[in-house]
Amino acid sequence: MNHKDELLRLEGISKRIGATFLLGPISVSQRRGEKIGLAGASGSGKSTLLQIVAGLQQADSGSLYFKQKVVRGPNYQLMPGEAGIAYLSQYFELRNQYRIGELLDYANALDDQQAAALYRLCRIEQLLGRKNKQLSGGEQQRVALARLLATQPELLLLDEPFSNSDPMQKEHLKVVLAQLTEAWGLSMIMASHDPADLLSWADRIYLLHEGVLLQQGDPHTVYHHPVNEIAAGLLGPYEVLPSALTQRAGWVLPQAIIRPERLLLSDPNRRGVNGTITKKVFAGPFSVYTVQTEWGTVRCRTTEDHYGVGAHVGLSLRQILT
Repeated sequence: MNHKDELLRLEGISKRIGATFLLGPISVSQRRGEKIGLAGASGSGKSTLLQIVAGLQQADSGSLYFKQKVVRGPNYQLMPGEAGIAYLSQYFELRNQYRIGELLDYANALDDQQAAALYRLCRIEQLLGRKNKQLSGGEQQRVALARLLATQPELLLLDEPFSNSDPMQKEHLKVVLAQLTEAWGLSMIMASHDPADLLSWADRIYLLHEGVLLQQGDPHTVYHHPVNEIAAGLLGPYEVLPSALTQRAGWVLPQAIIRPERLLLSDPNRRGVNGTITKKVFAGPFSVYTVQTEWGTVRCRTTEDHYGVGAHVGLSLRQILT
């Protein structure tokens, strides 16, 4: 990566929490305009890592650079935080005694025209005369986001931004973030335990497990080519195919871990792998079938909905582009 394009770099960052948990050492970099997804279960270290990047927690070791300058952390600064980096907590607390317009004015570094454009983008212009307690959770979150963006950051850190949202609020915020990316060209890092939040959004994904960086890469690679079962599970359902089944089918795979949507159902084929459907679960846009074969049981996720329990079917493998 060209140093001119590099916005953020972590070199061997680590932090011990309590007697047993160790985050890192972690080394990553981010170019300007890049969207990074940080995936991991609760307690994997995602929030701690974001807070270290934001200058709100002190790493025990390692170096952190933002725009080629060292981020020293709260132990070396009177006011925690790093100029140019905004951190949106999943709790996004706002003060109740202020009207929203007043609350935004305290942090605003924009002129009136820029501020009005930001408030329209975040869909909060109609909320400026209200107080925080009069807003819904989704509205409060968009206000908190606008308050951070009014400081004109270059890097926005999002810590589980959808964790407290209902489906409608979640989709609303996703639209706002997509518009911000297009209009402002912000660099972002989003932490989430929900793969659906990251796979369609991120340019690159980092997988964390118990403080250890398991895998990194573009969404297609980390989804379809996980390094192990833990990495696979962090991004959704997976299957470990019995070796006898793959040998019988003649499927050449780099590993036995695949996503269940790669298995296709058809009518029985004397030359292929056949089985019997023992369970069917309807899940809206797709159905999940459990198929018992002579060489083991596998699950298949497909939009085909006309097979029933007890049906005899053939199994084949959908190829993916690498």
